[in-house]
Amino acid sequence: MTIEDLVDVFASSGYNGRQLGNAAKLYAKMIKEDATICLTVSGAMTPVGFGGIIKTLIERGFVDWIVTTGANVYHEDHFAWGLPVKQ
Repeated sequence: MTIEDLVDVFASSGYNGRQLGNAAKLYAKMIKEDATICLTVSGAMTPVGFGGIIKTLIERGFVDWIVTTGANVYHEDHFAWGLPVKQ
């Protein structure tokens, strides 16, 4: 199964699966048409492991700018200084 096939399966399902599939199709269209893409991130996503995903999206040119809450900025600074994060 290709990624496109998987997106089509989600888009033709119901509830959140359908919304995820439609969002993926819209995102692909935005990339194809070279739109300016903003990533919005709320909540503490970086300390739970999303920092690498966000970094990859930026490095590969899939995100042009970001709006985030203070929690993500705080934790990324925390990691940059090598301070421990405890659960």
